[in-house]
Amino acid sequence: MPRNIEIKLKLKHAAQTQALIESIADGPSTELIQRDVFFNVSSGRLKLRIFPNRSAELIAYHRTDGMTPRQSTYSRVLIDDAEGLIHSLDTTIGIRGEILKRRLLYRIDRTRIHFDEVEGLGQFLELEVEMDESLDDRKGRKIAQNILSKLDLEDAEIIQVAYIDLLEN
Repeated sequence: MPRNIEIKLKLKHAAQTQALIESIADGPSTELIQRDVFFNVSSGRLKLRIFPNRSAELIAYHRTDGMTPRQSTYSRVLIDDAEGLIHSLDTTIGIRGEILKRRLLYRIDRTRIHFDEVEGLGQFLELEVEMDESLDDRKGRKIAQNILSKLDLEDAEIIQVAYIDLLEN
């Protein structure tokens, strides 16, 4: 199962952080508009991510909540009929909630940097270090910590949970 090491922070100085990201990223950002519909599940999290062009992917993932970079395992399935799947899952397991966001995606080597504007919650930074067999979790955490140290984020608040959890609280 694919995995990454990730950490999420609520930004207090978003413009400054974005400028620093742009100065160290491998290239310009890609803008993504995403609608994430979360479903009620007994283990992990399940969301349908829908893009403006109506393409979608169902993402199931497991990640422990915490204050440090942590492992996330996930699977993704491309979906042709997002609205049909929403209806089917709503009638069987129920919709937990919905997140709307504008994401700027940057890359540094094997790390995806998400600069997110989440409707109703604010601006966030999320790092995802893509892992493979050549990289253990300790090395993945070190990569994340090295990037964080370059971004001067001492006053940013580490977020231990998913956006949907924040919205519910």
